[in-house]
Amino acid sequence: MNSYESTCISYLRFLAMLSIVFCHFLQALDNNWAWVFNVGVQIFFLISGYLYGSKTISDWKGYFKKRFLKIYIPFIVFFICVLPFYIGKGLFSIKLSLVYVFNLQGLLGVYSGLNHLWFLTAIMLCYFITPALQKLKKYSDIVFITILVIVTLNYLIFSIHTTKVDWFFLYSIGYFYPNIKDKIKTVFCIAVAGFFVYLLLNVSWKYILYDGLYSKVFHDALSVIIFFYSIDFSQKMKYDKISQHIKMYDKYSFYVYITHHIFIIGPFSFMFLTNNTILNIVIIIGVIIFVTVLNIKISEKVLGLIERHCSAV
Repeated sequence: MNSYESTCISYLRFLAMLSIVFCHFLQALDNNWAWVFNVGVQIFFLISGYLYGSKTISDWKGYFKKRFLKIYIPFIVFFICVLPFYIGKGLFSIKLSLVYVFNLQGLLGVYSGLNHLWFLTAIMLCYFITPALQKLKKYSDIVFITILVIVTLNYLIFSIHTTKVDWFFLYSIGYFYPNIKDKIKTVFCIAVAGFFVYLLLNVSWKYILYDGLYSKVFHDALSVIIFFYSIDFSQKMKYDKISQHIKMYDKYSFYVYITHHIFIIGPFSFMFLTNNTILNIVIIIGVIIFVTVLNIKISEKVLGLIERHCSAV
């Protein structure tokens, strides 16, 4: 990737994180428009696929080790810190705790307040299929078109509503996109934009917000439009000094993603701490920042200890 694409991805990842946080605030306020902003999740899958599709990995052992530590350490540090609150409130479950320890919450169940961490299971599973995707990279055009045909058939015929299917489709689309011919990219982007406009003109928002299949189609199409149009136009964009700050915030966006949800939705939510909603939101943002910084500091120390231990061995 060139510097323009890299900066563009930093912007997109930062904005995707903000959209998810905003989605959860609206969800806590029982506002169904929250689900429009949930598109940030799909963008995360596309970003991850695109990043690894833009490189060739030779050291798979190092790849999995680095991916595991980067995801698991901040996650498990946060989980260990909040677990006493679940114990104190009588919500502790040995089974669920083991599910989280093994990062299987996206498949086997979640603690209320930690629902969003299903994404960590999903992205780790996507990382596991990356070696197979790399072997298919030389057939990128054919594989990319095949994936789109399967996705279209699913929408039109099979109507499989499970989001678990989307995990791999979106990651794979992002993975092969940097390697396909420009003509296919152009046709793909125009087709998705045209379909999205058709969807908005012909489908009621009631279905988009409440119906599982329409909602999935809406989010998939919107995420593709936002991500790939941004990437393709990144060469023409002029980034100013704010880019340096965005890159810094982007570096820690993953930590914000991990920590934010529990204070907005669930048994430990601060959304109704006082009678003033705005004050509650300000308090939550302050708590999220504090806990995020704490998680960063602890996680970096743990990672440092692991690296020193590995170097010594």
